[in-house]
Amino acid sequence: MLRIAFRAALDVPGARSHPLLHARAQLYYGEWLRRGRRRIDARVQIGGAIEVFDRLGAEPPHRRAQREHDLTGQPGRRGSPDTREVNRLTAQEQRVAQLAAKQLTNRDIAIQMRISHRTVGHHLGNVFAKLGINTRKELSYTHAGSEPR
Repeated sequence: MLRIAFRAALDVPGARSHPLLHARAQLYYGEWLRRGRRRIDARVQIGGAIEVFDRLGAEPPHRRAQREHDLTGQPGRRGSPDTREVNRLTAQEQRVAQLAAKQLTNRDIAIQMRISHRTVGHHLGNVFAKLGINTRKELSYTHAGSEPR
């Protein structure tokens, strides 16, 4: 039902005459699609929003849209045999790992990323398992704690 509401909002006659509002609706729809694991559809919506925010010079929503776009991951990136260990982490896991490497608590990470502290714990568990480490201190010594290249 929510998908229908998003589509209806985007398809309102004259909606494109208010580009900032239309782009915000695209961003929200893209966020919803990404959370529903529909990454390709999310990239399309968020990419459209990024173009409009860039054209209008709307920096805060542009940054938010870019972060969401990064979380959808690059198409075809998964499963390539020559990836480094860090590249096996999802975008969300990489972001959690970066913040945890800076010694932030799960609650602080959750606030910054606008997710549940339990979700942070889940992601950290995945990060530790994928990298074969057990502590945040070890995490700070890995490449997962640095910015992606």
